[in-house]
Amino acid sequence: MFLSKRSVVVFTCIMVLGWTVLDLALERSRSPRGGEGFVVRDGVDVRGSFEGAGFATVDLAASASIVARVLPPEDRRALQGFALLREGDRQGAVYWVRTGGASQAWQQLKPMLHPSLSPLSEGIRDETLGGSSRTIEIFAFTDRELSDERFLFTRRGPLLLEAHLALGTAEEIERFIEELMNS
Repeated sequence: MFLSKRSVVVFTCIMVLGWTVLDLALERSRSPRGGEGFVVRDGVDVRGSFEGAGFATVDLAASASIVARVLPPEDRRALQGFALLREGDRQGAVYWVRTGGASQAWQQLKPMLHPSLSPLSEGIRDETLGGSSRTIEIFAFTDRELSDERFLFTRRGPLLLEAHLALGTAEEIERFIEELMNS
């Protein structure tokens, strides 16, 4: 298999920085744009929205997702993930799935996360936004004992989204995700 210079650079950066990525798809052609998992119910292109905002994206193994732990096997297979890069720097990772079981997974996710938070947890956000037809549920926190990243989980209808955000840009990306979910 021949790799482009960009693929080799990204792979080298990931290996040197010690990011744990179980399955890195170096060729974007493996994930056709507009395919299952890329477009939410209202036609929002999740990956395209981030790329349109100036982020480069690189596929990530969905098995690194926390949400994967509460999904049934058939939904785990539909889980998508990508790293967010800006000017070559990793800004975070995004995982999402569109499933009829999103509500049930959300109900399991929050009780699973709450006990794992340390006393150092900060910036905890647990809220429901919008009305009955556009309800957006959000759970976010920063816990330095778990990671140097901010964790954000959100759900709207059949879309369940998880993000691990670099602290320097977490606030900006969190607002962007909230706008994306509200579009």
